[in-house]
Amino acid sequence: MFDFYNDDQQIDKKIENQEKKIKELIIRSETLEREFNQFLAEMKVTREQIRTFIETKDFFTEEDWEEIQKQQKALEQKLLVELKNIANPNKTKASLAEQKDVKPQWLYVK
Repeated sequence: MFDFYNDDQQIDKKIENQEKKIKELIIRSETLEREFNQFLAEMKVTREQIRTFIETKDFFTEEDWEEIQKQQKALEQKLLVELKNIANPNKTKASLAEQKDVKPQWLYVK
């Protein structure tokens, strides 16, 4: 009734896929970091100068400043949601391992 061997294989495959995605994201992040550093070098500015510019309201119109604040809040919310939705493959594997003790006549209830 239960095929635990295939379940383990599927979990292992999911873990491998997650690890692959993480590695790809790391590569993309490093690429973006390198490109951003090149941009800073070409513009002859530092991160601190960029940060100071972006955080200073006096450099923007009231309308632009409100839009910047709105976009910043939206980005923060998106990042929080994405962080909360990251699956923990080890937790999933442990949870499924606990389910191996379930007897065939039991009904699964969430």
